[in-house]
Order: sequence, then C-alpha cells, then structure tokens
Amino acid sequence: MARGKLGSYVETAPANVDLVPILAVGRSSSPKGTDFNIRKIAIAANEGVTFRLNGETFVMTASGMFETAEDQIEVRSLIFEGDAAVNIRFLY
Repeated sequence: MARGKLGSYVETAPANVDLVPILAVGRSSSPKGTDFNIRKIAIAANEGVTFRLNGETFVMTASGMFETAEDQIEVRSLIFEGDAAVNIRFLY
C-alpha cells in the first residue's frame, strides 16, 4: 500500500518566494492547497545556498544535500534567500 506520493522540482528557485504553494500546484485537491502536506523533503543545491524552512535558516553544506526524515516535520514554508538552482524531491 502506498504511503504517499512523490514530487519533484528541478529549477531555479526564485529569491524570497515561498515554494510550498508552487509545489502544491496540481497535487492538491484544494484550490488553495490547504490539504497539501509535505511529509519528507530532500534538497540538493550548491554549497553556501541559504534557505529558510518553516522560518529556520539553513546554509547548504559542502555535501550539497539537506534531507528530513519522513514525518519528522510538517513543511509549511520553504524560501531561498537568493535565486538558487535546486533539485527538490518530496513525499506528500
């Protein structure tokens, strides 16, 4: 039995734009995406890229990877502080 659905975003994330509503497009049954819940997220980006996840600031390490465990947090917002080429995979 499926535990969720996978989604991806491989683009340049625009600076200071919350990506969660963008990720919800076409994946939510609610027009405003209120039923969209990211259960796990993995982000690949260049070292030094700064982003805010639920208001907490993170700086991408030399590994270029950031990942949460499944159901560890509810991703409510994801904002990059500058335009950044990213590869985001998420379970919802």
